[in-house]
Amino acid sequence: MSELFSLNGRVALVTGASRGLGFAMS
Repeated sequence: MSELFSLNGRVALVTGASRGLGFAMS
């Protein structure tokens, strides 16, 4: 369960980071 949560958290973090970068650059 913790591994799945960690994976989802990591994906969300990466997605949020890439969205933030794209928003900041545009």
